[in-house]
Amino acid sequence: MGEVSLLASVYWQSEMDTHPQPQHFDDFGFSDDVVQVMRDAQKLDAYDVWNFRLSWRGVMGSEFDADLFVNNAFDEEYVVGGLNVIDSLGWVAETYGEPRTFGGSVKWNF
Repeated sequence: MGEVSLLASVYWQSEMDTHPQPQHFDDFGFSDDVVQVMRDAQKLDAYDVWNFRLSWRGVMGSEFDADLFVNNAFDEEYVVGGLNVIDSLGWVAETYGEPRTFGGSVKWNF
């Protein structure tokens, strides 16, 4: 029948600060509303990303292999990087991780 395997993986990231000295936000001379936006952008939430893969080698005794996968299975929205130049430019940019993706492949061994 072939060989079937299942892979499950999880990546977890703890809460993270994006600015080394948030205690100085009040010293920049910005309004209270802007300082609150700065504080909100300063801390990133913890997140976890789950991935799954099902592999079938030698499908039904044939020369074919098949795979199905789903990455970020629970469609977690998370920040993987960015730029925090609040103190010099008053600007924060964030780069988000990939949304849920899924697919498959078939391979012929000859």
